[in-house]
Amino acid sequence: MLEKTPNKKILLIPVPNRNAETLINIVKRQVYFESIIFIDCWKGYVNIKNEFISHKTIYHSLEFEYFINIIITIQ
Repeated sequence: MLEKTPNKKILLIPVPNRNAETLINIVKRQVYFESIIFIDCWKGYVNIKNEFISHKTIYHSLEFEYFINIIITIQ
């Protein structure tokens, strides 16, 4: 988890497995309910949107393509 502040604090937690229940429980213990959660499209995060006030989805394939297009345009 990465805090989107000037300090950019990061939290790493070893987990017994990467199933949805485990990860959502860890995030709920570490992140305020009022926070905006940024998630990707991994199936384990499907229900996390129900646990916080707001969430944003990051589409890696679209974002990567956008980034590549900008680099090509700038060069």
